[in-house]
Formats: sequence, structure tokens, C-alpha cells
Amino acid sequence: MTQPGNQTPPDAAPPAPPATPPNPWSPDSLAPDLKAYAEVKGFKSLADAVVGYQKAEGVRGIPVEEIMRLGKEPTPEQLAAIHSRLGWPEKADQYQLDPLPENMLDLRPDLLPAAHEAKLTRAQVAALDKALTGAMSKRAQAMAAEDEALIKTEQLELEREWGPSYNENLELATRARAELQRITGIDAKAWESLTTVEGFGLKRVATMLASLGKAWAEPAYRSGDPAQVAPEAFVRGMTPEQARAQIKAWANDGTTAKAFEVDPNTGKPKDLALLARWRAVSARSEG
Repeated sequence: MTQPGNQTPPDAAPPAPPATPPNPWSPDSLAPDLKAYAEVKGFKSLADAVVGYQKAEGVRGIPVEEIMRLGKEPTPEQLAAIHSRLGWPEKADQYQLDPLPENMLDLRPDLLPAAHEAKLTRAQVAALDKALTGAMSKRAQAMAAEDEALIKTEQLELEREWGPSYNENLELATRARAELQRITGIDAKAWESLTTVEGFGLKRVATMLASLGKAWAEPAYRSGDPAQVAPEAFVRGMTPEQARAQIKAWANDGTTAKAFEVDPNTGKPKDLALLARWRAVSARSEG
């Protein structure tokens, strides 16, 4: 029996657990707007936030500071900056392209401004230029082979049609071409282009030139009679060597002396036409 004054004291309450410091990544520690965002995204810890950021950066593929943002209505300056980052040069002449093959038609002065206006990058234009140049080179090679085959075929046809007169007609055609080159200033390359597949062909051009050679100076030159044709017609088709040979022949047969005979009554040459022809041939002899 417990005596008064000797009662057993009640058990003491257990000690309270130590206070847990606040988690800086807990939604409770964030500003209200960030707390709401973290709750929606389900971030419970720093690890959750880091994993989420890593995934987002992996989707973008580039760091956030390198992202270029555009509004609903971007300014021309913003668009130019985007195109520049992609490789669009400031000017059309800043595209870097390989040199064109020799004798290839240069289309770049027309194409590059259009490419620049279309905002094509350096890489895009270089690829297009390479493809176009390759296609044009293949086409040129094919045409050259066609021209070579055509020339051989038509040369054989001319030899068969002209027969014994082939060399003579070829010489007449050569003289006529030289005269046309002198008169018109057309160079030899331009004449050669007339004999191609896209031109008239060797046969038609050679036939035309041979006919001109015959119609021009050849009859008078062969006969040696300068009275047959006018001075300018007489020297057409003559080479400088042929003109010098004609001057020499006239000197030997007395034509030169006759051309310079003066009428004692008038003091003028007796045969002005002959003198004019002599001077035309003399001028041709000097080239």
C-alpha cells in the first residue's frame, strides 16, 4: 500500500525531434509564381529541376544564349540577322565559287543577284553552281563530239561533190572568209561557230564562201584584166601575198607604168580607173 507522499511520478514526455531546415528547392521556398510552375511540372528536388533542364536543352540542341527569338512581326534587321547566321552574305558578289572552266558561258552575273534576293546561303549557292557548271560541261563535251562528227561527215560530202575542184573551191572559200573577216571584224572563232551543229554546218558555210570567192575577185585575178571589175571588187579575196604578186606582174608587163601615165594637156592620169585598181591592190599588198 502506497503511503501518502510516496506516489510514483508520471513518465516524462519524449524529446521533440530536431527541426528540419527548409529545402531551398521545395515549392514552399519559391516565389508564388515559381511555386505554381514547380507544382505543375512536378519538381520535388534539385535533381528534378536539373533533369528537366537537361532534357529541354537536348531538344533545342544549342545553349539558350544562342537562341535567336523572333516576335510575331519580326523587323527586317532581325530577319537579316537570322539569314546572316545561316550563311547569307551581305552582297551578291560575296558568294565564294570555284573558277569557271575555260570558254564556258558565264551565267553568274545574272544568277547570283537572284540567288541573293532569294536569301540563299553560301553553301546553297555553291552547291547549285557546282551542279549547273557540271551539267554545262557535260553538254559542251557532247556538243563538241557532235560538231567533230558533223565536220568529218560534211567534209567527205564536199570532197565527193566538188571532186577535182575541191582544193580550188576550198582556197576560194578561205579567201572569201578572210575578206569578210577584214570587212566585218568577225574573228576566226566566230566563223568556226557557224560550222557547228547549232550553226549552219561546215558544208553550207564552205559552199557559201566558195560562191562568194568566185563572184568576187577570182575571175579578174585569173584573167589579169583589171578592167573587168571595180577596184574594191578586184581585191576582195586577195591575200597580201597575192596582191604583191599582182603588183609584180603589172610591173613586168607595163601595167604599172600605164597606170601612172599623165595626160600632158591636163596633167592628170590618163586612166584613172586603172590607177585606182593599182592603188587598191597596192594597199592590199601591205596587209
